[in-house]
Amino acid sequence: MKKAYIAILMIAAAAAFIPMLVLAEDTFDEANLFETDQRNEKLLELIDEESSLNPTDMISSRCEGKILKVRGKWGVGYNETPSGFWGGRISFRSTSQGVWVGVLKGRYNFTDSQEYSNFVCIMKKGYVNGKIIKDDGTEITLTGLYKVDREEKLLKMQWMVPHQAGWAVARIQIEE
Repeated sequence: MKKAYIAILMIAAAAAFIPMLVLAEDTFDEANLFETDQRNEKLLELIDEESSLNPTDMISSRCEGKILKVRGKWGVGYNETPSGFWGGRISFRSTSQGVWVGVLKGRYNFTDSQEYSNFVCIMKKGYVNGKIIKDDGTEITLTGLYKVDREEKLLKMQWMVPHQAGWAVARIQIEE
């Protein structure tokens, strides 16, 4: 009975994440959110040179010592209108086991506010884990999924904080 109960709980937990997986993908057309930028051509060239590599190998061989700049919009739930803007820098680091991870440090704001909040995230194998740091020192746990659209040079994310979920899209640029 205990094994059946655990199996039912695991299926229910997996079913709860299905809406999160399709949230940002189905609600809007990301390609129309941004205008093209000539500085992004360098990133596309680096990606095209190593198209036979998987993303982890591409990060370790091509982005070592480089910093990627991201700027974009974010929203809550299925609402297509952005709730604010966000941006930051992704630096790549190697763990003691030799696994490459991205460290995203950035800021976000709400559309009607001039105040920013900081966040720090670890990006690894399609997952994002981090925290939002408010001005008063409070921290909010942040988790989610990310995907890099190589053709459009976009970073697409679905994020979750306690009692809220949403989407984020950003243009990727190599910082000179």
